[in-house]
Amino acid sequence: MSFLEGVVQWTFNAQRFNNVLHYDTGAQGLPDFVGLTDYFWDVFNTHGLPGIVNDCVFDRMSWREDIPGGVGTVRTPTNGTLAGTAGASETVAQVAMIIRKVGQGSVRPHQGRIYQPGIASSAFTAAGFIDGTAGNALESMWEDLLEIEDGNGVTAVMVIKASNPTAPNTVAYNLVDSLVGLGNPGTQRRRRIGVGS
Repeated sequence: MSFLEGVVQWTFNAQRFNNVLHYDTGAQGLPDFVGLTDYFWDVFNTHGLPGIVNDCVFDRMSWREDIPGGVGTVRTPTNGTLAGTAGASETVAQVAMIIRKVGQGSVRPHQGRIYQPGIASSAFTAAGFIDGTAGNALESMWEDLLEIEDGNGVTAVMVIKASNPTAPNTVAYNLVDSLVGLGNPGTQRRRRIGVGS
């Protein structure tokens, strides 16, 4: 089995913002990393980065085989950068939408998180929650990345990586069963350098 670490890299408010994801390619071996990056670009483009301001830009990914000492390789999308489509709307400082990853079965790790930066202020309700339309659209966008493909027939499925794989009732990687977008926003300040599985 080959496990991959893919880091989705955004530029937002002149800072880097990373989402660290993990995928399992099974027995297929390593995929083409440019092809995987282009797959992310295609999904983001198809969905139009809904509810995200236009100064939040997806511009590259780094990929590596998730092994000790594995070195990441940066790949840029073939079609260039991709900006949010909510215009130049104001954003709420330090706020991100949380998309919860739910693992299969009762073994750990059974959850992980994706933090989506650049949420437009227009995507929030008066009570400070992310409105259903924007939240559902972003959840749907990330759901289309549960299984990815490199353009050459190698597929990979999203998994949650255990922080302590030797703990009781724990597997090193657990298949993501579903994603749940949360209406209650989270802070992004600790996520700029990349966190999570």
